[in-house]
Amino acid sequence: MTYNKNKGSSHRHNPTEESLENLIKDALSKSLCTGIAAAVSMDGKLFWSHCSGFTAREEPAAAQSIENHDQASKVVIAPIDAETRFDVASMTKPLSTSLLILKALQAGAL
Repeated sequence: MTYNKNKGSSHRHNPTEESLENLIKDALSKSLCTGIAAAVSMDGKLFWSHCSGFTAREEPAAAQSIENHDQASKVVIAPIDAETRFDVASMTKPLSTSLLILKALQAGAL
């Protein structure tokens, strides 16, 4: 799938994809996050992907959200694309725990 800079995927295929992209657009418009890269895949096959937004808020908001203002000058604001790397930070425990629970359910251990 090709990407338009900061505009998500280049085409829509069905209402489900459009609903997902509208959900992302809504999250961005409510400032729930600065940018999103999302994908749906199964058995190694990519079914849908979308990228929107930026890696950080535009100045001065980015500087205000950083307690150590010396770091504010190091904030890089770039459009989110398929190659953007994210720091999952505090999401590691819920994601890994959820995966382990799903694996245990699948194996019949729970």
